[in-house]
Amino acid sequence: MRILKKIFFMCLILAILGLGLGLYLAFKLDQPYTKSEPSWETALRVTFKPQTFFPGKTNLYILILGTDNNWTQQDILYTKGTRSDTTMLAHVDLKHKTIKILSIPRDLYVYIPGDCYRGDCYDKINAATAVGGVPLSEKVVASLTGVPIDYYVRIKTTGLINFVNAIGGIYVYVDENMNYVDHWGHLKIHLKKGWQHLNGQQTEELARFRHDPLGDYGRIQRQHRIIKAIMKKLERPSVLVHIIHIVQVAKQSIETNLMYPQILALANLFKHATTDSLKIYTLPTRPKNVKIFGTWVSYVFPDPVRDKQMLKKFQSDVFFPHKPIGVSVEVLNGNGTQGAAKKIAKKLEKHGFTISHVGNASNFNYVDTLIIDHEVHPHKKVVKKILPMLVSKYFPNAQTQNDPKPKPRPADLTIVIGKSL
Repeated sequence: MRILKKIFFMCLILAILGLGLGLYLAFKLDQPYTKSEPSWETALRVTFKPQTFFPGKTNLYILILGTDNNWTQQDILYTKGTRSDTTMLAHVDLKHKTIKILSIPRDLYVYIPGDCYRGDCYDKINAATAVGGVPLSEKVVASLTGVPIDYYVRIKTTGLINFVNAIGGIYVYVDENMNYVDHWGHLKIHLKKGWQHLNGQQTEELARFRHDPLGDYGRIQRQHRIIKAIMKKLERPSVLVHIIHIVQVAKQSIETNLMYPQILALANLFKHATTDSLKIYTLPTRPKNVKIFGTWVSYVFPDPVRDKQMLKKFQSDVFFPHKPIGVSVEVLNGNGTQGAAKKIAKKLEKHGFTISHVGNASNFNYVDTLIIDHEVHPHKKVVKKILPMLVSKYFPNAQTQNDPKPKPRPADLTIVIGKSL
């Protein structure tokens, strides 16, 4: 069975959101723009204003394409003429400094001009890149969504591995035990369920896995978790030590029609962005098998009603990132009441907390709610102020404790819901 190469979102984070680069820019924005093509070292000390490089624009729509992998009979990797593995559309709101991402399933059945040898026909959306490259993919996605494409970012192979290694790995939740080997696709996946600190190779394995009942939808969900895990890592000041190397890796891993100063302008704009500045959606579809030349092929088809609602939300809805705290929280059910952790997580999310994970504790015997401070937030005083508020406002009988362990943690705070809540 053919396994496709997954896209990674890292380069969009640097090239579009500018999170890691923005951390550095925050200290170096005191010089006017003087060169059209400065070196990265010089550019980091220069102010790039979005209105200068995107005149008249308040919103940008950027197509993100992943590159599929193929191998020759001699086992040599090539990507020319291959299908895209993942298609995403980014809505960059320049006014409110937010990003919305729409994931489009790669098996989506769409009209693709020139796909058949006799003319136009319908095929999976990932065929558009193979038939007509980025221009045709832009045309197909624009027709599907009704959104004009301003720019594109195409991710090259091996970029995810190199980038995750450059930032020192990521801490992410693996939703199930994964053991899968595909020699033809050069894919060997061996991951254990639970919170894991993954290097680049392991992150790619998690992103490519799709052999469970959810198929491509499960893979999209895992990609979303990886995106947020990378963003979370880039928010940490320790990334600054490796910023030049990270930027170089990003440059080597993407192809884009965004000009160099435009990338830096976006990095400047999003220099204070966090995971709260991002919302991710998946285009609703419905599965269906289609018989083609005597063979049944699995597709997913557009869902006209839900798609219309989703696309309206994607284009029009304005959301404001939660600025006050930027504290991530893991919520665990420690009392056995069904839905208890999920209910609390939703409540905290509405009040500005970033929810990194919702699940069950190791047991359901917690009497009082327990709040654990992992002491990993870059501004520890912020968390110290948040803890008393959590106890007084949400969990009056809660116990608190510190967990100053050096290893990566799933969140700034872990809240274990007890029976006395």
